Amino acid sequence: MTLSRRQFLTGAGAGAATAACLGSTPAQAISREPKQMPEGALGMLYDSTLCIGCQACVSACRAANDVDVGHVPAPLADWNAARTWAVAEDLDGVTLNVIKVYRDGDASVKDRETDGFAFMKRNCLHCVDASCVSVCPVSAMIKDPLTGIVTHDANACLGCRYCSYGCPFGVPQFDLNNAFGQINKCQMCAHLQAQGGMPACCDVCPTGASLFGPVALLQAEAELRLAAEPGSLHRCSRHSA
Repeated sequence: MTLSRRQFLTGAGAGAATAACLGSTPAQAISREPKQMPEGALGMLYDSTLCIGCQACVSACRAANDVDVGHVPAPLADWNAARTWAVAEDLDGVTLNVIKVYRDGDASVKDRETDGFAFMKRNCLHCVDASCVSVCPVSAMIKDPLTGIVTHDANACLGCRYCSYGCPFGVPQFDLNNAFGQINKCQMCAHLQAQGGMPACCDVCPTGASLFGPVALLQAEAELRLAAEPGSLHRCSRHSA
């Protein structure tokens, strides 16, 4: 019997797939146990109820990371129709931090489910077991074993964008508008921390909606806020590592 090249490749592919299915077990599908958070992990706490949408964190992030927007992005629905705020609609190749607004009905009251509105801060979550680190073929995504912060080494990156596809939150983004573009994401202002500072977005927040510090302290602060009566916490002191 004479086989064509197409028939041979089709048969070979089917055989390999069958062998893979027969040779694998549920246990083999999990190659390792999930990673654990370092004891001295640093993190960021965002409290939407205290956020007033002032965009100070967005501006500070741009300044700290030398981001030049170049123009006012498209307006966000009708709440920025006058283009009075130079805000991006979401994370992109240059935007590392953005405040989004969610609305219902006439959006007359903040944090009310019906006819209300709420703000949400979008930036890298620096996951305990970061998918971007797992899928990077050249270790350009690096998770600090002590702080847990995920940084990106542009010199090692080959631009495959696996991190963009692997991140379930769509955080790492490639700058497609630059001839020499690269992957960009929030690195929790590692360069400022190296100088004894903190992430710019947390440093300028006027209401305590964004806090930076050891995860253990942030968890305690979160529990305090959850236990407090609604509206009783107007301003909280900021934690610093």
